[in-house]
Amino acid sequence: MMNCQKRKFFIVTTMIIAICFVSFFVGCSKNIGNDSIKASIGNAEQINDLLKLKHRLRVNENGEFTILFFSDVQFSTPNIAAKTLDDIETIVSRETPDLVVFNGDNSTGIKDIESMRIYISNMTRCLEKNKIPWAHVYGNHDAEGDNLPKEIQQEIYESFDYCVSKAGDENLFGVGNFVIPVLDYSCDKIEFNVWCLDSGSSRIPYNKYKSEHKEVDGNVFYAHYEPMQQNQVDWFKNTTSILEKYNGGHIPGIMAFHIPLQETYYAWNNKEKLGLEWSGEKRENISAHAQDVSLFAAAKESDILAIINSHDHLNDFMVRYEGIRLCYTASIGINEYYADDMLGGRIVKFSAQNPTDIKTYMSYVNRR
Repeated sequence: MMNCQKRKFFIVTTMIIAICFVSFFVGCSKNIGNDSIKASIGNAEQINDLLKLKHRLRVNENGEFTILFFSDVQFSTPNIAAKTLDDIETIVSRETPDLVVFNGDNSTGIKDIESMRIYISNMTRCLEKNKIPWAHVYGNHDAEGDNLPKEIQQEIYESFDYCVSKAGDENLFGVGNFVIPVLDYSCDKIEFNVWCLDSGSSRIPYNKYKSEHKEVDGNVFYAHYEPMQQNQVDWFKNTTSILEKYNGGHIPGIMAFHIPLQETYYAWNNKEKLGLEWSGEKRENISAHAQDVSLFAAAKESDILAIINSHDHLNDFMVRYEGIRLCYTASIGINEYYADDMLGGRIVKFSAQNPTDIKTYMSYVNRR
């Protein structure tokens, strides 16, 4: 009788342990160091490359993660104005982000390697000092004309200790098409993706392309910006598929690139008619590419919750269109045109407990 009870106890205990193990394995076992998982998905090298960052990013113990976006620092010499550097530090100190992204037009007119190195050092001083991971994308002004080419800029950016940017596939349009996976607190399951894309440079001379501009109800979409390309869209879709196979399911995320899509204009212009959720202000033209791309459609199919743009310094609005928050980040720099009451950065907060309900708002230097 006693032996029978012991046997039953052993069986029940073994089953409980097995269930706990399976639950952990399914919920939180995506470890790129686990050869058996790698082999099972057949994309070990690609997965390893995608997840490999200088600093691996994770949600905190509460499953939360905060991203801060700055845009249009845009000085033409290494001597960035003290006010802009102080403003960056003010917002960083206030919001305590886990990741900072410089969303394009980070500089303009920088033509030599040493000047660029000093410039980036100044721009990211408070981040490097406080050991905060940061990334960047390029805007239309970063490498236009005879400015230092993006390929060389990229090497300098990546030389900084807390820069997690990547050059990306050299066969794609632009430089700096990459993904930043944000992992679970205790394992390598992906909780959230931050997709960074190159939205192109300005094509000079501007007047050469003027006849190709597209005007809609007084708003101009500009043709002198290099249009984003289908190979970027294809890369995003293919990489999404690889990461979802690794993760065992869909992964929510956001996109960051400098020049907005045409959908941003259509959403804002029809927000009342369509009853869309929105906030913030539009004080100038929505300067999207004249040539449309299929990126928005791909984003809708791939659990993208927000697209963060910049470029137009006097827009800071968010409009939620077909499930995606289309967001502007107003300028932080004061070298070019700006509005004093719009200086700041955009915050995106993510929680693994409620992954489809991100929070986003502008954090302003001069108003709370």
